[in-house]
Amino acid sequence: RERVRPLGLSALIGRRRPIRAFEIVPEDGTQASLGKLLARDALTEGLAEFEARRFAEAGLKFRQAAEICPEDAVAGLYLRNAARLMADPPPEDWTGAAADPRDLR
Repeated sequence: RERVRPLGLSALIGRRRPIRAFEIVPEDGTQASLGKLLARDALTEGLAEFEARRFAEAGLKFRQAAEICPEDAVAGLYLRNAARLMADPPPEDWTGAAADPRDLR
């Protein structure tokens, strides 16, 4: 648990349900690695809000994670996606996974 952080749900070709992805944060002592671990709780909370379709709340948590660790591309990606999905909500059967190519920008 100490060196692992969630990355959200990912859709895989050939699978009906998404899988939960994780990152093992290296023990290299870099600012980026330390920042990712410090921002982990905010990112985790943001992912839960995002998957529950509470995009405004998710955006606040992703912004918090991005402020803690500006080098974290994942927090920035989800922050942009939460803003986009607030303006253009996903369909009712959305699984919370990054299956739409727009989710990967």
